[in-house]
Amino acid sequence: MPYGISQNQSDCSTWATVKQETDGSFTTIGCHANKQDAIDQMVAVSLAENIDPIGEVGNRQMPEMGDESESEDTEEMLDGLADMVEMGLNPRQFAMYEFYEKLAEEFGMFTQGIGANGAHYVAESPFASEGMVCSNCVLFEGGRKCEAVEGDIAPNGICKLWVIREDLLGIEPEEIGMRVEVRQINLSAPAFMRASAKRGIALHEQGLSGDGLVPQTVEDARKMAAGQISEGKWRKIAPWIARHIDDLDAVQGDEITAGLVAMLLWGGGSSKASARRAQAYAERVVERLDSGE
Repeated sequence: MPYGISQNQSDCSTWATVKQETDGSFTTIGCHANKQDAIDQMVAVSLAENIDPIGEVGNRQMPEMGDESESEDTEEMLDGLADMVEMGLNPRQFAMYEFYEKLAEEFGMFTQGIGANGAHYVAESPFASEGMVCSNCVLFEGGRKCEAVEGDIAPNGICKLWVIREDLLGIEPEEIGMRVEVRQINLSAPAFMRASAKRGIALHEQGLSGDGLVPQTVEDARKMAAGQISEGKWRKIAPWIARHIDDLDAVQGDEITAGLVAMLLWGGGSSKASARRAQAYAERVVERLDSGE
């Protein structure tokens, strides 16, 4: 049966991770000092049993039928948690990763310098022997590029924005109630790519996608919007975005171009930062497919 979190369990005065029983009741499987710890265990046990977590349960106000906003927010939160586990980050690190991405998208890339907008980047990390290098950071895109810092980025460099998995630093990651074994590679579309595909389809249906769009792209986008991406499509996404990301340079303000619509239909979003995020996500999926993890 599925797992969730609750603040209304009689045997737990704080946040509890719960298991839903066949009769609809909830049994406490862990009592935690804060909500995030309860979420961590919910995700861990759900992934270990290859089932979807159900989020917060109990006496909370449930969304009314037809009101999709709250359910979509919950779904996006759960997708984010699955992304966190997939990337091997702890909750604090994942929050930092998403925060740096949003900062770069909102205010532009960090510079390499030491000013207010600088990342304090150095091309040779003094902590390389400890694994603290750009090539281990989740923001590093390969090809000497970073999602958040502009310019040429050396694999052995480092900056103050680093977000590196603990195992790559020689640290034993903290267990979340138990060690999680991900038994299947998650091929479903994350929430941010589904949102891009939905917007792309809406613009396509308004006739804004141009004449060069092939029907298969639209068909794949509809599947992506529904949460489905095939293995073959995952293998195509990163190379396609790499070839077409510069098409976004032609977009001025709120202008809708055929290139923008195409990027949305491929799950890449409307900015270079969001496109790089989708590209990096697809590359990680393909790496896991190839490694058989």
